[in-house]
Amino acid sequence: MTNAVSVERTRSGRMALTCGCGATEKVTEGYASRRRVFCGNCKQLLQRPEGATGTAPVASSARGGAQGRRPPSRAAGTGFGKAAAPEGPLPAHTQRMFDFERHVVAIAFWYRLGGVLAAVGAFILVALIGPIALIVLPLAAVPYLLGHGLSRYLPAARWLVVAISILSLARTAFAIHAGESSLLEAGLSIGWDAAVLAVLASASAGHVFSADYRDVVRRSAGVQVAWWTSPFFYLPAGLALLGLLAAASFVASALL
Repeated sequence: MTNAVSVERTRSGRMALTCGCGATEKVTEGYASRRRVFCGNCKQLLQRPEGATGTAPVASSARGGAQGRRPPSRAAGTGFGKAAAPEGPLPAHTQRMFDFERHVVAIAFWYRLGGVLAAVGAFILVALIGPIALIVLPLAAVPYLLGHGLSRYLPAARWLVVAISILSLARTAFAIHAGESSLLEAGLSIGWDAAVLAVLASASAGHVFSADYRDVVRRSAGVQVAWWTSPFFYLPAGLALLGLLAAASFVASALL
């Protein structure tokens, strides 16, 4: 059953439901067949599965309450006083997995920083040995582009980073076997690669890197992800700071 002014199918195969207020909601056909679809602008019920009943969620008048919310209700499996799960694709921060997103964006930060540092190194080589060093510049762009893709939740970037992490684990294992890596270096490398794989190869990553989730992110683009609170940021940053302090101390002691 639909109350939408028009229902069209997009090139990606999703349904585009246009509300009377002019806003359009894009959802998959499978989603629309199972759950109610509400307008993200006026909260009008656009479509619900056959046989289902219900009204649009009540719009909140509190600060930041432009998005609709359902009042707490006693529903099966939720318990008294707990809010039932939203039944429509509200294009707002209430649908986003911020705790998971912060890990992804923190991983993306280090890839971007690696690309920037590699580019700086490439230009230093150009100054030292001439323009021939420019051939390494495109290689410097690879980690930056991977970081950009991760921060935009693009599946290609996700799987490329997964593949890089697996190759890095194999390289570290070979280095340990050949006696070419210290236990500290190998431990840090294995810990990082395993943690990245645990995040990007998880079921949550499959959801966050989907087209529907990117659409939700686009509609709530004004909400910032606190990626600096992720251990994927502050643990490597702390280790890097300790390394710099140790190096500075060593240089100072050598000069004195």
